Amino acid sequence: MIHAPALIHHPSRLTWPPLLFGLTPTTPSFAREARYKLDHRAWIPAPPEQVYDEFSTCTHGGEWVDQFVRIDMLTPEAPPAQRIYDESFTFMTVRVRTLEAERGRCWFASLDRCTLPIARQVLQEATFEPAKGGTSFRWRVYYTPSWVVRPFLGRMQRLFDQLFLQSTEQLAAFFRDRQRGAGGRKGGPFQEAPAAP
Repeated sequence: MIHAPALIHHPSRLTWPPLLFGLTPTTPSFAREARYKLDHRAWIPAPPEQVYDEFSTCTHGGEWVDQFVRIDMLTPEAPPAQRIYDESFTFMTVRVRTLEAERGRCWFASLDRCTLPIARQVLQEATFEPAKGGTSFRWRVYYTPSWVVRPFLGRMQRLFDQLFLQSTEQLAAFFRDRQRGAGGRKGGPFQEAPAAP
């Protein structure tokens, strides 16, 4: 499902609905401990730096992130590896804290708060590797579900697996469309766009 382009701004009001549910902060080591995982990958016809820039900023998130509404950047002056922002979807908002970020290579983030009690811990990992003139993109989500969703765990897993699968496929389609629009020129889609700092 594709929605309108995102607005990225520093919030001037309280988050609504409020981020009532705190999650246990994670570190990249949680990837080795987590029992539950989502894992999706795609080949994307663009250099790793371009894919990283779009993924980490969601500049065109409304065109590829499933159910996406907007990002509210809470720490706009922070370096990429220390940014905190609220990411809103049609059905929930999450607070994301970046843990590691290396342009064109990897991105790790902890989900620290949420409007819904869906998990106790969540770590996201994205990697970007050069492959066949483009990027081998892999997006993994490691998590511990909350006790509230345990009775419906299978359904919740299918819902979120589908959300991340669609977003992964739509990110690849986004770059394919931009490449076609640029006449197939290598690196064409985002030459005019600033890189992620």
